[in-house]
Amino acid sequence: MDFDFLFFRLPAALQFIFKLNYIPCETDFKELTSDQYASFYKNIPEDEINSYDGKKIFVFLPENPQVYNRLIKSFGDNLVIVSESERSTFAEASEFIDNSCDKSGEVFNTLSEKLAYVAKILPAQFSEGTPYALHKKGK
Repeated sequence: MDFDFLFFRLPAALQFIFKLNYIPCETDFKELTSDQYASFYKNIPEDEINSYDGKKIFVFLPENPQVYNRLIKSFGDNLVIVSESERSTFAEASEFIDNSCDKSGEVFNTLSEKLAYVAKILPAQFSEGTPYALHKKGK
C-alpha cells in the first residue's frame, strides 16, 4: 500500500463511504458530456486546470434510489465530481475494508457491520462527521 493512498486518497474515500453507507461501484460514475466538460473547465480555478488536463472526469450518479437520496441529503444539489484516479480509489477502499474485516476473524453480515468495524479500528478522523463516528466512541 503506497503512502499517497494511505494518507490522502483512502481517508477521503472512506469518509464518503461512511457518509453514504455505500461503496460506489464503477457504474455509479458517469463521464461528463462535452457541454459538462466545457462548464467544468470554465468553473475551476486556473491553477487546477493542469491537474485535470487530458484526464477523464466523472460525476457520481448512483442508480439506486436510496443511495441517491442519501447523496442529496449529504451533498444537496452539489455534484460529486471525481477524476478517473479518484474513481478507482473507491475500489481500493472497498478492498481495504474487506481485508481489514477478513483479518479480524469476525463475521460481518452487512456492509453496515463492516463499516462499523472499520470505523472502530481507524483513527477518528476517518469517520468524523458521519454516523460511524459513534462506533469509534463505543456507542
